[in-house]
Parts: sequence; C-alpha cells; structure tokens
Amino acid sequence: MVQAASTDAWTLVSGKVAGLLSRGDRSRRDVVEHQLLHTREMLGSSPGKESAAAEEQLWAMRLADLLAERPETRPELQNLVDTQKPRPNVTIGPHAFVVLGDHNQANQTHNHYGPSSPPQ
Repeated sequence: MVQAASTDAWTLVSGKVAGLLSRGDRSRRDVVEHQLLHTREMLGSSPGKESAAAEEQLWAMRLADLLAERPETRPELQNLVDTQKPRPNVTIGPHAFVVLGDHNQANQTHNHYGPSSPPQ
C-alpha cells in the first residue's frame, strides 16, 4: 500500500483496500478513504523512510485485523499483495500479515486474538 502511494497504482490499490476494510458500509468506506488520503498526503509531504515504515506498519495492522475478523478475505488480500509485486517480502497467513522491512527484519502482526506488536 505504502509503495503504491506515489504511483499510478494508487487508485486501484486504495479502492480495493477501502472496499475490503469498509465491508460494504458506505460511512465506514468514507472513513477508510479519508485514512488512505491522509497516508498519501503524509508520504508526499514527508517521504522519509521513517514515515513510510510507520505507515506500512499501521496499514499492516489494519489489514491483519481484517484478516482476523474475516478470514475469508485472505484470497482478496493475497491478490492485492500479488498485484503490487515486486514486493516479495509480504506474506499473508491464516492469522498473520507479515511485512519484512529493511534488512529483512520481520514486522509481524499476528491476529489470532487481536493485534500484537512486532517481535522484539
């Protein structure tokens, strides 16, 4: 998601993410679209690695929450990740959304019972 913020893929990716996270609720979709716009604007005005990493972690947690609440969305999430190649360092499992950051450090959001922080 974060890598798409500055590309032509943004419209497609943000639309899919908004659809998945809103679960068909129009007012919820408006909130998600606002959050996505905020992410894009923040990355545009503050394009450093720290900003991108923070936004990436935030969206990974949101998508992991979705996966925990609605495991049937896994194929759609995997398709979304696959459309954003090259990004081979993202894995979606039955209860986890893992993003490998710089130096292949795992930033895992495990969501069997709720969000957790990345492993120490």
